[in-house]
Amino acid sequence: MRASQVRGTLKALAVNLMEHVYGFTPIGDIDLDSEDTVQQQDAAIAQNRELVGKLKSKSAFSRLDPHDEKLKNSLYRNRIIQKLLNQQWFRNPQADGLRFPEHYSPGGCIPLVTIALIMTAVECAIDGWSTGRCITDKNVGSFDSQKYTPVYNIHIQKLRRWEAFTAGTTDRLTKKCQQDLLRLARKHAGVDSALAQHTVGVDVLTDADFAANEG
Repeated sequence: MRASQVRGTLKALAVNLMEHVYGFTPIGDIDLDSEDTVQQQDAAIAQNRELVGKLKSKSAFSRLDPHDEKLKNSLYRNRIIQKLLNQQWFRNPQADGLRFPEHYSPGGCIPLVTIALIMTAVECAIDGWSTGRCITDKNVGSFDSQKYTPVYNIHIQKLRRWEAFTAGTTDRLTKKCQQDLLRLARKHAGVDSALAQHTVGVDVLTDADFAANEG
């Protein structure tokens, strides 16, 4: 799959999760027969625009709870990251994430560049609500490489700074986050790492087995 196709698919997946994960209010869901329709729409639009600002402040949308920046070990733990990772690269045992581990799980971790790409797609989807309404025009809300490469660069820089900061700590939260993402992605794909390793160990034939086979 070409890079542009990956971006397009990832952005589309993110768009579909905006309301469920972050609580954006679809303007079309407001009762048009109500006397307060205009006021309801205005209020919903204002709330959506405010939510965009809150989510993008210090990458709050990456947190387990975007509205609680004091929650410990919440950076890059928002469920949307795992959901997009699962759907894009770990849908099943034949998905790219498992076919090409050298790209998607080197060292038993989801690479920071993959997390940064997911973050950029999510931010692009959030930008689609910047007017208070979900922008459906592909030309306006597209995941354009020229526009979002600088955004991606900011995300990868943040992740690498976080990695450097946690490298000398006991918990090493960056590494743990990467490992947890991979573990849950493999589970979603129907691959149990522990079971696979156990099976390989049991299936090994030793010299004693070969000797016992001799006539």
